[in-house]
Amino acid sequence: MNHRPLEGQVALVTGGGRRIGRAIALALGRSGASVIVNYNQSKAGALATAREIEQMGAQAVALRADISRPAQVQAMFRAIRKRFNRLDVLVNNAAVFFEGTLEKLTEKDWDRILGINLKGTFFCAQAAARIMQRRERSFSRAIGPSGSRRSAVRRSSGARAGLRTSPKRSSSSPLRVNSSPARYSWWMAGSLFSRQKAGGRRQEAEGSRQKAEGRRQ
Repeated sequence: MNHRPLEGQVALVTGGGRRIGRAIALALGRSGASVIVNYNQSKAGALATAREIEQMGAQAVALRADISRPAQVQAMFRAIRKRFNRLDVLVNNAAVFFEGTLEKLTEKDWDRILGINLKGTFFCAQAAARIMQRRERSFSRAIGPSGSRRSAVRRSSGARAGLRTSPKRSSSSPLRVNSSPARYSWWMAGSLFSRQKAGGRRQEAEGSRQKAEGRRQ
């Protein structure tokens, strides 16, 4: 059984230095992928995540970019192309939240939410498709968390989900697009880690069995 199924692949996780993004980045690293940990303000968390991935034996780099700014997104993808010359997985995880009621939301707050949660998703998807379209790649999008105090985020997520098929339609090469709510992203990251641990235990058990058979012979 291959316990590093993503060996040789390159993954970008936006907002990868904290919370769900960090968990996903670490899970990808455990699976053997080279991981780009994107951050905007969480530099310390992104660097720590990258170091932890490197300790697993995978490559990792932290890259700063405000994904609501097209120029910064383009600069980030140029750096990815220069270093890795490929991209296999994009996890559009970055999201911002408004901690308050909808009635208190200002136009500036709403523009910031849409800039990261919607436009940022599009900018990254578009840039990733340009690298991926050479041959089939997987493209994963994790929508930001929602909660009782985050109704604005839930509203922006509906529009964000509408981007799901955009890369397929814009590229002559087939790209696989997956969209999942954040509560399932935690489950997927944990499930991947659990399968890796279970696989490791099975490998250890098989090794012990073979040793025991060798002693009997």
